[in-house]
Amino acid sequence: LGCNASFVARSVDVEAQHLCDVLRRAAAHKGSAFIEIYQNCNVFNDLAFESFRAKEVKAERQLRVQHGKPMLFGAQQEKGLRVDPKTLQLEVVTMGENGVTEADVIVHDETNSTLASMLARMPFPKFPVALGVLYAVSRPTYDATLREQRQNALKRQGKPDLQKLLESGNTWQV
Repeated sequence: LGCNASFVARSVDVEAQHLCDVLRRAAAHKGSAFIEIYQNCNVFNDLAFESFRAKEVKAERQLRVQHGKPMLFGAQQEKGLRVDPKTLQLEVVTMGENGVTEADVIVHDETNSTLASMLARMPFPKFPVALGVLYAVSRPTYDATLREQRQNALKRQGKPDLQKLLESGNTWQV
């Protein structure tokens, strides 16, 4: 997000279907893509991610974000994220407590860079780990812009003729 990638996602190596879905979306995306994959390494960081990827805790410690859907998590989808109106920071809420309903929970918008930054920087274990497509926008790519620029130049100036250029008299002598 700091480098202004137009596609940013996160997944876990042991969630094959989720990882495949994220990789397919990234491959289909036109533009730069960044995917953070939490992957276990038996040598250097064995079990480093078990605190949120272990089967018995993942429902409570993973937030699977999907565009247009409320950000709910927990075994019964009883917890969610909302923005605290006093601090403008994310907070974890429990459905039914203090009158909180699903309407209070943030709906994920993968085109919102501010929300994506907040999700990417949520401190664990106070917050769950956000997994899925955090940010995805469509914008002109460098190569498409360059091709368009070349086509516009050809329309204005015509097809280049190297021989004509060499014989034009505008040359230098060294």
